[in-house]
This record gives sequence, C-alpha cells and structure tokens, in this order.
Amino acid sequence: MEEMNFITFGVCDSKEYAESLIHKMNEELANQVKNMHLTYPVTISCGYTITNPETEKKLIDFINEADSIMYEFKQKTYEKEDYKRR
Repeated sequence: MEEMNFITFGVCDSKEYAESLIHKMNEELANQVKNMHLTYPVTISCGYTITNPETEKKLIDFINEADSIMYEFKQKTYEKEDYKRR
C-alpha cells in the first residue's frame, strides 16, 4: 500500500463545505479509477481542521486534528467499500 501526504492551507469556515470537497474528490477519483479498469482499489483519505488564524496552536496541533478526521473518513471508506486492509 502506497501513501502520499499533502498539507494545504486555504479559507474555509464550514465543516459542511470541507466535507463536500472531500466527497467530490472521492467521487471524481472513483470515476477515474472505473474508467481505467484497474484491478486494484485506489482511494484517498482526507482530513481537515478549521481554525481561527489568531489561535496560539502550533502546526503540529492542526496536523493531529486533521489526521484524526482523516482516519475517521478512512474507516468509513473501508466499511462502505468492504476493503480488506493488508
């Protein structure tokens, strides 16, 4: 299993908007994978955190928050798609 990590920053003040973007990315990836007729699954797992720029939190705090949310999405994907983790 291969993994890549990315951190991006942007303006988003809504959990619903962030989750809708993740949903759109998953749908687009599923369409692309289907069109490629791959014999193996390709998935993405995304996490996010919404914060006030004036916060005194450190970058690692944001990463940990986003990582926790990412694993929640990952677990839902495995349950929904009945993936077998290796």
